[in-house]
Amino acid sequence: MKIKPHHNEEELNRQFVSIYDLEDELTSSAPSGSILITPQNISDMKGRDLRITVNGRVFQERNAIQTFIEVLKFIGLDEVAKVGIMCAGYNLVDTRQRLDDNKRWQQREGSKWVYVYFSNETKANYLMQIAHALKVNI
Repeated sequence: MKIKPHHNEEELNRQFVSIYDLEDELTSSAPSGSILITPQNISDMKGRDLRITVNGRVFQERNAIQTFIEVLKFIGLDEVAKVGIMCAGYNLVDTRQRLDDNKRWQQREGSKWVYVYFSNETKANYLMQIAHALKVNI
């Protein structure tokens, strides 16, 4: 199966615009060649790899979690925390560690705990929300 990145980006944009009721402010169209959040191939979206471009800088670390964290650090963990994306009662970037079960939901980055254990699709959706809220070019 071959991915159609341009179509996929437009579909993600359409979903984002619809979810956040931004039809009057944004369009779901994506100029050709402007793909900014893309998996390298279909297995990568389900697997470990993620490639993200922020303000022209490409992030692609050894795995999707590390890429996600590096992008959040580049944007600024304190700024991301202000967006207020909640995961099971914890901010995406929080000062508190989740200790309610044996799963490791967060990763420590300095004095912050970053929620990281969810799908690459969720990571991409959260990054789109952050980009919109902070006016970051992702």
